[in-house]
Amino acid sequence: MEKTKTEGILRKRIDDIEEYQKQLDKLREIEKVVLKSELKDISTIYTIYDWTFELCKNRDDINTLQYNEKHYFLIVAALLYSPRIFAGQFLERGKRDSIAEVLQISPSHVSNSLRSVCSWYRFYRDFQVSLDYLYSEILFRIELNGLR
Repeated sequence: MEKTKTEGILRKRIDDIEEYQKQLDKLREIEKVVLKSELKDISTIYTIYDWTFELCKNRDDINTLQYNEKHYFLIVAALLYSPRIFAGQFLERGKRDSIAEVLQISPSHVSNSLRSVCSWYRFYRDFQVSLDYLYSEILFRIELNGLR
């Protein structure tokens, strides 16, 4: 009687492992697309910085009193150069140092600030709307200027 209860357990275990591997392979393919950086060349970061400040300055509905231009730049740069940060992963190697250099802050300050601005994006509608505009406008400029 005890033997019949255990029949098929090994087959189920193997089937589960094979299914897991198939799902993992699918997720890896999705990851390649979703977590792909828009920009690879970190030398363009100063251009992105300038565009962010210009757009913040020239658009009245972007709240620069409550949120500094540097906050906007930080999240835009993270999205463009290392979107995996929003999946709970670290900034890609060297990107944090480059962002820190542009903003004239320490690399650890970049990491700490990113945690804050990511939560602001989720919770504050005005910050979200402004960032949505900035990100789409900067993507447009990247295409227009052939920076990809």
